[in-house]
Amino acid sequence: MNKNRLDCIGPFQRICKSIATSISEGARDRVLRDTSQMLDGHPCFPLFVRVLNNGNWGSCLRSAFVGLLVLWTPMLAVAQPPPPAPSQASVLGQTVTVPDGSGGTTTATVLEIIPDNNPSTDPDPTAFVRVSDGHTYLVIPVSQSFWNTEPPADGGPHQFTVESTASPGIVNIARVGAAGTNPLATMLTDAEYSANFGTGNTGGAGEMTPSSVGANGVRWVAQGSNGSNGRTGAFFVPPSSGDPGQTPADLIRTNTTTVNTSTNIGVEAGSIGGNGGNGGDSVFSFWSGRPGGTGAAGGIVNVTNAAGVDVVTTGAAHHGIFAYSISGTGGAGGDGILAPGGGTGGGTLRGGSVTVNNLGRIFTNGLAAHGIIATSRSGNGGNGGTQIGLFGSSGSGAAASDGGPVN
Repeated sequence: MNKNRLDCIGPFQRICKSIATSISEGARDRVLRDTSQMLDGHPCFPLFVRVLNNGNWGSCLRSAFVGLLVLWTPMLAVAQPPPPAPSQASVLGQTVTVPDGSGGTTTATVLEIIPDNNPSTDPDPTAFVRVSDGHTYLVIPVSQSFWNTEPPADGGPHQFTVESTASPGIVNIARVGAAGTNPLATMLTDAEYSANFGTGNTGGAGEMTPSSVGANGVRWVAQGSNGSNGRTGAFFVPPSSGDPGQTPADLIRTNTTTVNTSTNIGVEAGSIGGNGGNGGDSVFSFWSGRPGGTGAAGGIVNVTNAAGVDVVTTGAAHHGIFAYSISGTGGAGGDGILAPGGGTGGGTLRGGSVTVNNLGRIFTNGLAAHGIIATSRSGNGGNGGTQIGLFGSSGSGAAASDGGPVN
């Protein structure tokens, strides 16, 4: 008897001898028929039938099924459970099961684990999980809290608690210390998460000093950087105030260029403080709109027309020398939209001192064309923010300031 024959008969003999219960002829026929359908074509089938004919039939009533498992189990694919959904146990790089947007599910990879930022614990439990399907998932259960990343200088961090489940995929969130709750989807797009939890103001314009020097006119103007606009408030992150503008560096210049122009001012020297950034709006939030930033002071201006240098202009309002310092405008207060109120407008600082020295000659020919004009003044205060809703109040505007000394 060859090895294959022994490999087949051995298991079946052990199965058939395990129980010594006889069965009827009809039962034997059914076993043979059923086994034939299950094992048809398998090399051990003829030997299995021989064991049935020679063995104890009670045990062999089961042996057709048991034998099938013995012979075929290695060839069966075992169904695996799907990957878990995003949770507080998720880890970077893990495959998770997420909705596919059409009522089914798909798989995605965990890209970021976002902690709850509890200032009293380290390490922090997971609050959000960002995955490769373009969504960020809230994974904190009901009654647990998380904290935003607002710095202490702005009153943060603020604590939020998952109060209850409003509906599948929606939870009610409360800010500790404030009344009421707001709904939040547990599956946020990355853009929605960034809008609700992002930090930082939007940048202002950098300082610039436009300059042009030539026979057709000389122009020096220093411009301070504008303050950044405040961040728009979301449910979890309060709006922020506008940043103040920046005062430009002192502008001290001497003109040594002979000017003869009919299209420009002869010599223009100016300093303009940066505008304050607008206060952040508050939209459907616990907070009011934030104040606008302060307009920066104008810088010092000191301009000299050198000895022996002629400045000649022709045309209306084409002054020989025009020197000025103006403070920046205050930023507007942020609007309160379905929020307690609007923010106050930003104030503004003084214009800087202005000094003009003429050691040369100035000739002007035109309506309201003066030889020398020097001025220092304040920019305007910012407007108050609007409040839109049933309750609350708009923000107040800010007053302008004073000019500086002129020599």
